[in-house]
Amino acid sequence: MNAFKVTFEDGNTLTTSMNATLEEAQKYYIGTPFQFGDTDECPHDKLVKAVKVEQLRPDGFMFEGKRIYYIDAQQSIDKLITYLGN
Repeated sequence: MNAFKVTFEDGNTLTTSMNATLEEAQKYYIGTPFQFGDTDECPHDKLVKAVKVEQLRPDGFMFEGKRIYYIDAQQSIDKLITYLGN
């Protein structure tokens, strides 16, 4: 799975994972209206279109059920252990 950050026309963003390339995710999200209403904050329909899709590090991997994205040679083992503990 690849992770993506989707930006909407109202400035809100979401991060999601899906089995898709960047191009496939862009085709799915961009220009499509999504329902963000019917909540306490917004009790009516609020359709918002996605305007941008960015792929987050495509070479992430799973470790003990947690998705790891930003590990590089500069991080110490202690930082990794602390991260996995959260």
